[in-house]
Amino acid sequence: MNKIINWFVNNTVVKYSNDESFIKNRATRSKLMEGYVPELIDVTKNMYSYKHIKGNTLAKSINY
Repeated sequence: MNKIINWFVNNTVVKYSNDESFIKNRATRSKLMEGYVPELIDVTKNMYSYKHIKGNTLAKSINY
């Protein structure tokens, strides 16, 4: 079971997952969606981080 934990530290979002492939896929996705998602600051086998950006997600913006 994929466990995801989020931390918000000093205007940075840190995401942990016990599923290494989930993190790897998110890092790849971030590169493919450059300009549309926050740039990743750091990626390890179980974590990635990015600067917190104030705003709404697309789902919330379209009342999904």
